[in-house]
Parts: sequence; C-alpha cells; structure tokens
Amino acid sequence: MASSQLILDRYRVIGQAGAGGYGTVQHAFDTHLKRDVAIKCITLSEDEVARARLVALEARMAAALEDEQDGAASSTASGAAVSASESSPASASAAPGDFPADPLFLQVRDARRATRARSTATSDEVPPWEDEAAWQEYLAPWGASTENFQEPPRSQRSATPTSEELPYEASVIVEDAPWEGTAADARSVRVDHLQGIRASRTIDPADELDPDDVFEHIPGLQEARSVAHLNDANIVTVYDFAMEGSTAYVIMEYIEGKTLAQIIDEIDDGITLDMVASVFSSVAHALEAAHGESMLHLDIKPENVIVNSKGVVKVTDFGLAALMDASGSGTTGGGTIGYMPLEQMRQEPLDVRTDEWGLASLTYEMLTGSNPFFAPDLDAAEEAIEDAELVLPSLCWDELAEEADDIMFTALDPEKDERYESVAAFSEALLPLLGSTRKGKKALADIVNGVGEDEEEEAPAPACEPGTPLADRLGPRGASWIGRGVAAIAVGLLTALGLANLHGFGGEPLGLLGNAPLVFWVVVALGAALAAFRPSWGLLFGYAAFVVGLAASQAWLLALVTVLIVGGWWYLMGRRGMAPSVVVLLQPLFGSFGFAAVAPVTAGVFLPVVASALCAAFAFALAVIMASCGSMDVMNWDALWCFSFGANPQAACVALLSQASTWALGLSWVGAAAVYSLCCVRGTKAFDLAGAVAAAVVLLFGVCAAAHLGNFGGSWLPAPAALLGALVPGVLGIVAAVMNIPDRARWAEEEWDFVGEAEPEA
Repeated sequence: MASSQLILDRYRVIGQAGAGGYGTVQHAFDTHLKRDVAIKCITLSEDEVARARLVALEARMAAALEDEQDGAASSTASGAAVSASESSPASASAAPGDFPADPLFLQVRDARRATRARSTATSDEVPPWEDEAAWQEYLAPWGASTENFQEPPRSQRSATPTSEELPYEASVIVEDAPWEGTAADARSVRVDHLQGIRASRTIDPADELDPDDVFEHIPGLQEARSVAHLNDANIVTVYDFAMEGSTAYVIMEYIEGKTLAQIIDEIDDGITLDMVASVFSSVAHALEAAHGESMLHLDIKPENVIVNSKGVVKVTDFGLAALMDASGSGTTGGGTIGYMPLEQMRQEPLDVRTDEWGLASLTYEMLTGSNPFFAPDLDAAEEAIEDAELVLPSLCWDELAEEADDIMFTALDPEKDERYESVAAFSEALLPLLGSTRKGKKALADIVNGVGEDEEEEAPAPACEPGTPLADRLGPRGASWIGRGVAAIAVGLLTALGLANLHGFGGEPLGLLGNAPLVFWVVVALGAALAAFRPSWGLLFGYAAFVVGLAASQAWLLALVTVLIVGGWWYLMGRRGMAPSVVVLLQPLFGSFGFAAVAPVTAGVFLPVVASALCAAFAFALAVIMASCGSMDVMNWDALWCFSFGANPQAACVALLSQASTWALGLSWVGAAAVYSLCCVRGTKAFDLAGAVAAAVVLLFGVCAAAHLGNFGGSWLPAPAALLGALVPGVLGIVAAVMNIPDRARWAEEEWDFVGEAEPEA
C-alpha cells in the first residue's frame, strides 16, 4: 500500500493501524488538508474488477446512445417540418408536435421499399415489405427494439471478441457490422439487456475507462460512499474514495482509541452495565441515523465499533458488507457469522430489523460474556440460531431486571417479523434497564487511556491513611448508612408530630402521647425502623401519621391536599430510589429549627437537574403546610413550640399562599436546587464550586426578595433568623463542593442515588 502512487501523491504513511473488517487499515497524514486519516485498503478479485469495468462500459454506451438518438430525432424532426411546410402550406399552421416526424430508420425503410418496388415491379416475387423474413432483415440493422431481439446464430458471431475489455460474452456480444459501413477493425457492441436502448453502437475497444467510473460500479463501495453524507457523532466520518488497479481505498477519520473487541478482551469480566449502556445507546443511535437515510450496515460486530480517548463510541464500515464475497475476507455471505441473522445468510430481503439482530447479538455478548451464534460455516450458523440455548441475561447481573430477557429475545428472534419494528423501538425498551450511559462513557475513556493500570500494580493504601478526606473514608456504604439514619430520625419526628395531635376522648393536649404513651413510642419506633430499612417506605409511613394528625385537627381539606402531594411525588420519584426520599425528609428535620433550605441544596448535590427541582418544589410545599400548623414561617416550622397544631391550619395555609414573599422563597428553593445540579453535570470541582456559590446566592436573594415583598416594597434586609436560614445551607453546599461530594455521589460504583436504592451490607 505504501508504494501505491495514489498514496504517495497525497498521503504520507505513518504506520499500520490494524487489520480487520474488509482489509488493511493504514494510518497516514493527508498532506493537502494537514490531518491524520485512516486509509482502508481493499483488494478486489479480478472477476469483481472485470465485472465493474463491464458495467461501467455499458453505462457509458447507454448514455452515448441516448445522446445520439436525441440528436437524430431532433434533426429528423426539423427536416420533416421544413419538407412539410414546403409541400403543404396548410400544414404550416398545424400545432407543433401534432404529427411527429417518422424515426430515421422508418425513413430509410421507406426509401429501400421504393427502390425494391421499382426493381421488382414486373416480377412475381413477393415484395420485401410483405415478406416477414425480409422485413426483419431490413429492419434489424437500423435499430429495432432490443426487448425481444433474437440473437444471430453463433456461427455469425465474431470468433475473436475483445476479451480484455469485454470478458463476459453472455452479457455483451461483439460481432462484425458490415451494414454500418465501418472500418474493418471496428466492432459493434449491442447491450441487449439494457431496457430502452434501441440502437447498436460502434465503439473502439481501446477506449479507456476512468478509474472513478469503475469505482462507481463496484457493489458495496457505492453504498459506502453514501456514508460521506452522514454527519453523526457516533459514525466514523468518510472523507473520500479512490481506486487504483484492483485496490479500492476508503479515506476515513482516524480514531485514536480501541475497538470494542480489544476492550472486551482486555477487561474480560470487568465490563459493567454502565459500559454496556454506553455502547448500546451509541451504536443504536448510529444505526438510527443511517436507517433514516435508507442505509443498512449489515455487519455490526465488536471489530466495527471503536471507542476514542474521550469514551465516545463510533461505528465504522457502513455499507461495506457487500464487498465480502469480492474481497475474500474471512467472513461469509456479506456479513459475519455470529452477528448476522438467518435472512442475511439466506440472501433474503433485508431491512432495518437485520441490523437490529446484529445489535442484539453484540449486546447479548456483552451481557453474558459469550456469543452462542458462532459457527464454522453457514449451515452450522443457521442451526446455532434456530436451536440456540440462550442464557438469561438477568441471571448474569444482580441489578438487571428480568424484563431485559424478553426484550433481548424479541430482538434476537430468528423470524424477522417477530422482532421490534425498528432499532429505535428496541433501544427505547432496553436502554432504561441498563446502567448509566454517562458513567459508562467515563469508564470506557479510562480504559482507552489506560487509567488505573499503574494503580493496580501498587500496594493498596491503608483504609484510614492520615489525610484521607472524610467522604472517601465513608465511601458509598457509609453515606448510605448516614442517609438511612437521617431518614429514620425525620420519619420518627413526623410520626410523633401526627400522633401528638391525635387527641383522645379526654382532650389530652399531647394527643396519643398523653393518652397511650406506650402505643405512641411503639408506633414512632416502627416508623423509624421502616425508614432505616427503606427510606421511601418510611416516608409514606411518616406522612401518613402527619395526615392523621391534620384530620384529627379538623383540617380535612389540608389533609387531602397533603395526601395528593405526597402520593403524586412518591409515584413519580420517591419509589425510584433512596436519595429523593432522604433529600425531602431533610425539610421536616432541619426545618424544625430554622434550616429547611438544606433540602433544596442537598437535592442539587445528589440528584439530576429535573429530579432536584421536583424534590425542592415538594419540600417547599410540605414546608408551607407545616408552617401553617403554627409558626407561619416556611424556613422554620419550630417543632419545639408548635408541636400541637394551631386552631385553624387551613386558614393559615391560605394566608401564607396569599403572600408574595412565600412564593419568592419557593422560587429560590427550586432555582437553587436546579442551578447547583446543572453545574454538577460537568463533573469538575470548579463547576461544583460554581454551582454551590450560585445556589447560596439564589437562596440569599430569595430571603431578601421575601423581606422586600413582605415590607410592601420597602427594605430588602431580611430578619437575622431568615438570613441565617439561607446562609447556613448555602455554606454547607459550598463545603460539599470542596469535598467533591457531588461527583463522588454520581460516580460511585455502589448506588446511592436517584437510580437505585442500595441494600446495607452485612
């Protein structure tokens, strides 16, 4: 390849990038555009090149014949019009096109008829125009239709066809053409199988075809050229195509990275669901983009999936599967055994579901560690697909839901009609059950960049080495226990609050605590224990007790509103994980002594943007309801002095909601949570700090705006308690950013986040 003149003229070869797929891949430098490129060199068979030259020659002839026919028809039509105008004045006024001129071969036929008629007028011979055999003899040389053309006897064909230019006698017939009046060395090539061609053409067998003409008619490369029009982040960019001799060159984007096959071999059982999710979503997206342009890949396999140094997954070799038979590579029938379905092996009609099966096979291999469809030949491959004993992917992963099994088996169904109708439908069903694509992308980038290889060779550091940050020493497990403890205390407080307002027949001020203290403490302990085991279930228990207290205080409407708010939030978010429940439970816990704004700040630390905003809104709504039970302060419902609900909580709640200052605080809570979480998406300490500072500023602005509105447009200076209630949560958020807690929470291998709820380890 390095000695190719095509390459030496423009590209400077750096080295061999690898081999696989359809040919050798060279790493080169484009001296014109000053960039690195990957050049795939595909050696074609002699038959394939000859066939492409033949088709290119026929296409050139067809185009030339059409041009000649157009010119002849135009010339004949103009001549006939002039003759008609001279012989018949009346015809001059006829509309153009009413009576088209006879084709050229009909004019010649009429002339010959007249000549024969004059020479045989007195004889008894049958006129040639009435003799069918003679009629065919006269008609054929002047371009009769070739749709039902009868070939001349083989004895009349030329014994010395031009084999170099036209090697396929069955498709192109070369014969002497005495009726054309050409030179003795001229040949006539009749393209009988091309529809719509009505004439023979004299060509010179020495005509040279441009390499680009031949390239255009090689199966597979024409489809691959269409990839150059695809602009997608998950598809390797194709810059150019060229051909020299029997070698085709595909000039592509150079990717500094590793193939998925190399990564799988390298990490073996170390693959995670996050990595599977990242690869699956990227390949599915690439296929969706190609299918949108009516293009199939037909050879999805680990060798055709490349991961760059940033963890971005790219798919290569689009459209090249049609070259398989010509290139002589190690795959069979335009695909790779193990990654192509039955219809592809049987050469049946293909559609997007063919690529879907390939993607499913690739994903199944990542999930289970093996590909059960490998076989030495096509017959064995068909049997492997039809009789495969597949392992349930959910049995290989504790965190993979059983629904994934049915989804995978649907996409791997041998019958094409039984699969999902598109790759998008397959992706929509499976992707939510896999891991985090963002975490998988980072993990893949680390593997490509070799991060962690040196650390594995070093001795592990002591677990409690001096100077180790507290967050690192706690780890996800410690954070999980802290969260459960916080949830237990908060639910215990909510349960106590509700039971204390459940007054018995004696009208005891402390409710059940005064009437039946044993029952009171047993129920409180039960709620706390449930929250420690499952914070999301404990949250429901605590707020149920709180609603009972509201109902006992005759605040029926407020109790109903609380049920709707808690039930709706729990269905949308609370049941999905531990973190949302712990975050919102911080409001009744810290709000009991003036720091309810800790809840929105914590939401920004641990949750995604939308989830954090929803949790902040939920915490604010419950803070308003609790404040209406006594303190009338959203930031501080004052558990010590307002343990017993006021006389009319519903009226107090309406009064709070009618104040603009209340809504100013609510907007600041939601805004602080969202902006903190949004900055944490970047995943760097600088952005975490920026988000923490922004959240603190938003909270401070909220209390200042509330003071301004509460003073009817007067002073912006809030009360010291309100100022402290916003300042302390803001500072805590900044401390969390300094300790890098947001990133640790998001990248932890053991889940304690919005996605799942971890179980405590024994």
